[in-house]
Amino acid sequence: MHKVIYLHGLGSSGQASTALALRDAGLDITAPDYAPQDYTASISLLTELITEQQPALLAGTSMGGYYALKLAELTGIPCLAVNACFEPALSLSKYLQQPAEDYASGGLIHFTPPMLHAFPR
Repeated sequence: MHKVIYLHGLGSSGQASTALALRDAGLDITAPDYAPQDYTASISLLTELITEQQPALLAGTSMGGYYALKLAELTGIPCLAVNACFEPALSLSKYLQQPAEDYASGGLIHFTPPMLHAFPR
């Protein structure tokens, strides 16, 4: 069976219902916990994971879809991006005024302008 790396969206985790459903369907899924709001740390962590795991496919939803697309560009691995966030700096700018909810931890995700500027256009 081919390995798939599934990337969750903002405020979610590797234990998201989508990742669990893909596993339950019998797919060989790795679904890492990472912080989609931190572009530099996320790209570093996910690139390292891809090097270790050598997946056949990258899949992601929302912010995870953004990372699946970006990592496909960097690695040449095919991706499936569902409801991808195409312009994170623009889409996430609303959270400069009010934090985003972190559904995984029950806390809040506080954004700063430098965080948004880290996302490539």
